[in-house]
Amino acid sequence: MDGERKTSPSTEDERLLAARAGLALARQAFMRLQALVGAGVPPEPADFGAVAANLDEAVRELEAVETARPFRVLPGGKDRGER
Repeated sequence: MDGERKTSPSTEDERLLAARAGLALARQAFMRLQALVGAGVPPEPADFGAVAANLDEAVRELEAVETARPFRVLPGGKDRGER
């Protein structure tokens, strides 16, 4: 283990922001592929992998938003985290 701990975003807004960032990176990688093809340069297989990896990360973040459960209501009727 390299000592780094990966933490996922905890709030819905943070998860949506992470998904949006992943989609933006995927779009940027795809635009690079289009530019290479437009310039007559065949893209490397790793270039396609970059697009797929960014899309996968965005999908994971969106799935996390879909499956996130709201915080439970505490005794006394006060909720934590629900809007």
